[in-house]
Amino acid sequence: VGLANNVLRVFGSDGIGWLNDPDWALAGILIVTIWKAVGWAMVFYLVALRNVPPDLLEAAGIDGAGSWRRFIHVTVPLISPTTFFLSIVLIIQSVQAYDQINVMTQGGPSGSTRTLLYMYYQSAFESYNIGEASSVAVVLVIGCVLLSLASFTVSRRSVHYH
Repeated sequence: VGLANNVLRVFGSDGIGWLNDPDWALAGILIVTIWKAVGWAMVFYLVALRNVPPDLLEAAGIDGAGSWRRFIHVTVPLISPTTFFLSIVLIIQSVQAYDQINVMTQGGPSGSTRTLLYMYYQSAFESYNIGEASSVAVVLVIGCVLLSLASFTVSRRSVHYH
């Protein structure tokens, strides 16, 4: 059932068991997680694009830059702080994807959508295994710190503050 499966049926497929098939369940969760974040991120990008000074775009146009070159060499560097902010926040939010998993699959089928955060929840609040939950929490924090440090390292070369 659903739009994607109806489109697949038009092309001769039986459809996909998005939440019932272990091979597709994580993809289904991923699609919902991305869909949940897209609108929020677009609001930030709309504000960033409105803050690009039109005189810089006009100056680049006068210098002979086409619309693509103006976008790449003027707009993208000026919205790079927003991209950096969103990358950090969205990485952390994706690691914290708990509610989608709990509502849609409860870690199943066959544990295919059991992420570290969901494993933490199950260890701490279902099994009351505090030692395992603490270990998973430490791994989650270290993972978030490493991802953030990697983002900061990349940002030194690609984020331009004006």
